[in-house]
Amino acid sequence: MDDVRRSATVLAARVRDAHAARVWLPLGHSSWASYCEAGFGISRAQAYRLLDVARALAAIRGAVTAGTEVSRTRDSPPDTAAALDYGLSQRALIDVSARSDGVAARLITKHAASPRSPIAA
Repeated sequence: MDDVRRSATVLAARVRDAHAARVWLPLGHSSWASYCEAGFGISRAQAYRLLDVARALAAIRGAVTAGTEVSRTRDSPPDTAAALDYGLSQRALIDVSARSDGVAARLITKHAASPRSPIAA
């Protein structure tokens, strides 16, 4: 299951990057929807859900790594953390994206209390 979540996270990052760069235009697609179908094999609605997931992950990553230079895996720089798995479902990530301020504070508190946390050590 972790591999599935990680793959969805990577796909969300790729969809986010493609959307931000507006890659469908130079590739000759008439619309974002057309590119999503051809490039990723997903609908426009699914692509926007993945954009929500990518935004939520960015908010969580920003909260978790705020003030630290250590990635969650402790073996990669923070700017390559796009594929980190926070153990949340896609639905949870979308829900979190609308409430990132309060959720981020709770995640930091929970992470700090975790026995695996470098803060707790």
